[in-house]
Amino acid sequence: MNGTIHITFTCKRREELDELLALAPIDLGCAGPRKDADGIIHVNGFATHEQAIALEKAGVQFDHREDITEHLKARMAEVGKGDRFAKGRIVPRGFGTKN
Repeated sequence: MNGTIHITFTCKRREELDELLALAPIDLGCAGPRKDADGIIHVNGFATHEQAIALEKAGVQFDHREDITEHLKARMAEVGKGDRFAKGRIVPRGFGTKN
């Protein structure tokens, strides 16, 4: 089953997180896990359905689990097609904001 699942969960120890990521190497995005003042590690990531199932079988209880496959497909439809810089003949301008 293809798709992307947005998940959040917590771990109490770094070793526990390392074991889980070895079992299911999910995409942690650019932020990575963060540890709060109590030492709890908060994980925000993106997994395949198979990775999410593997984590659940390992005993992970998700704080949040959402299938974002259709959302990602809709966002990709916004991405332009072709070479808007004409193979380097047009210089990029602006701040990358939508008009």
